[in-house]
Amino acid sequence: MSWLVRNAGLDLPQTNWRRYGIACSAIAVALLCRWGLDPIMAGRGAYGFFLVATAFVAWRCGTAPALFTVAGGAVFGTFFEDPTGSLQLSHTAYVSLIVSVLIGSATAVFCGSLRHTASENARLYRLACENDQRKDEFLAMLAHELRNPLAPLTNATYLLRMLRPHAEQVELMHRMIESQVEHLTHLVDDLLDVSRIRHDRITLRFETFDFQRAVDDAVAAVQGSLNERKHDLQVKVPSSPVYLRADRVRITQVLINLLINAIKYTPPSGRIWLTAERDGPQLEIRVRDTGIGLAPHELIRVFNLFEQAGHSPDQAKGGLGIGLTLVRRLVEMHGGTAEGQSAGRGLGSEFTVRIPWTNPPNENPPVSEPLAELPALDDSPQLRILVVEDTDATAKSMTTMLKLWRHETRTCADGFAALEVIRDFKPDVVLTDIGLPQMSGYQLATEVQRLPNMSEVVLIAMTGYGQPADHERSRLAGFTRHLTKPINPTELEQLLATLKSGNAPASAS
Repeated sequence: MSWLVRNAGLDLPQTNWRRYGIACSAIAVALLCRWGLDPIMAGRGAYGFFLVATAFVAWRCGTAPALFTVAGGAVFGTFFEDPTGSLQLSHTAYVSLIVSVLIGSATAVFCGSLRHTASENARLYRLACENDQRKDEFLAMLAHELRNPLAPLTNATYLLRMLRPHAEQVELMHRMIESQVEHLTHLVDDLLDVSRIRHDRITLRFETFDFQRAVDDAVAAVQGSLNERKHDLQVKVPSSPVYLRADRVRITQVLINLLINAIKYTPPSGRIWLTAERDGPQLEIRVRDTGIGLAPHELIRVFNLFEQAGHSPDQAKGGLGIGLTLVRRLVEMHGGTAEGQSAGRGLGSEFTVRIPWTNPPNENPPVSEPLAELPALDDSPQLRILVVEDTDATAKSMTTMLKLWRHETRTCADGFAALEVIRDFKPDVVLTDIGLPQMSGYQLATEVQRLPNMSEVVLIAMTGYGQPADHERSRLAGFTRHLTKPINPTELEQLLATLKSGNAPASAS
């Protein structure tokens, strides 16, 4: 059936003479085959080959040419009835002729109908594929457009933290902006991940790591939301290290999604528990809350895509109904299971994830260097950095951050202006958007590397396009790093400090 759907939708020949020409050719081939085998068949199966020809013509050319083939087969098939070569048929031969005509006509109608159905299925299949492709392109564009305004907001929250007056109201506004930016970023990432998972496009990067690292990262990621809603989070994990052979980023994402779900559906000043313990060969992770709980019929659907607890406006808690779908799919991709349970409405809920744990590695797991151990920035200008960005808010906020870090900066809004500035400014780093007017960031990277004395320049892409294919294209264009908007200011600061020390990373990531 899969083959039929993909390959049966052949268009009918455009002209009648071609359709009936194919029918005549099929009759001729059937006639030759029957004539060649006549010494063996000896008057038997006079119409068999013509019925096969009828089925072929019905499939290839439609019902009308197939009925024409039936008529032709009825005429020529009589020559092979006893007495051979005569049109004067016996009673038995007449019955055989009538039966063959009826069977041929039914075959023509049936195969023609089957062909029409298969052709329509093939058309719908192609249409679905095209719509699916357009949907993926739309999601990528949507992510890009959403991340563009998130970039200056992220930069602004960082600058507020560094430059704000120590006033309670300003601190409150800062926390609120930061929380909402994190929430929007999380929604965009989840939306893209759903598309990737549905098409099996997520590639897991397995490593052996201490589960505590994922817990620490997840708790840090949701701390702002916890503080905003004044929740009490209790974390209890084994005192001795538990190692997983898994994708640490995705396991952290699972924990974040479970915690965000608990935060969202728990009234302010609620309690949330994150616990983990070994259960045989598996690590059992539980996230429990004192939230609104789930009715029995909701427990069945809670992991479905776009499903949310509560459907009325007063029950809506925000989000897209994606987080738990991602949790289950990512856990299953790691060979584990995810399930939920609740005593009922108003009685809280608990989600349990079980995932295999592994033996500790032979060598100590790598420990992330704290920011304080990175090369220190002195009070002199650090790097000459050219920012190429056509969104004014992003360019200004990025320049302000770079100047705060005492880097010497220039700003351009397009690639052609950037090439002019580069000749005189001779930057150490070009920090450029990809979606620029007139000349894309990829083209700019190519042109920069062709300029005299610019072979050592470090190219960093900053863009709303963050799928694996985008990272690979950046690498091939010569970019050292590919940063997806909104860029984490701390990550950028660390990267620039590393570049200043002369330890630039070798490829885009």
